[in-house]
Amino acid sequence: MIISMDFDGLSKTIADLLGGSMTRVNTLGFANDLKTFRNRDDVLTLLIHLGYLAYDEQGEQVRIPNEEIRREFAKTIREVKRDDTKRRLKESDKLIDDVLHLREDAVAAQIEKIHAEESIQSSLQQ
Repeated sequence: MIISMDFDGLSKTIADLLGGSMTRVNTLGFANDLKTFRNRDDVLTLLIHLGYLAYDEQGEQVRIPNEEIRREFAKTIREVKRDDTKRRLKESDKLIDDVLHLREDAVAAQIEKIHAEESIQSSLQQ
């Protein structure tokens, strides 16, 4: 899910929201689609539009509106991080095995995959 990506400190913002804090958000410039995210504010604005966050127009701040949604955020973050961590550990073990067994093509493919993932994440954070 998109909230698992750390756009401009999005992970910390979500953690703060889970703790009951409000955070400022700039809703201007949102592309109004489910694919174009340039920064943390775009993700937060999408979550406002979807009804997962309450928006205070005067203070230009968001918060998690109720306990039910707070629990869903917490559950989603736990599941995403767990699945992502499991995947990365599995890929890391495979990469080590490929290095030890001199499987050059497999090592090169894994390094290219990591590079591509990091490039995508980096471009989304700009």
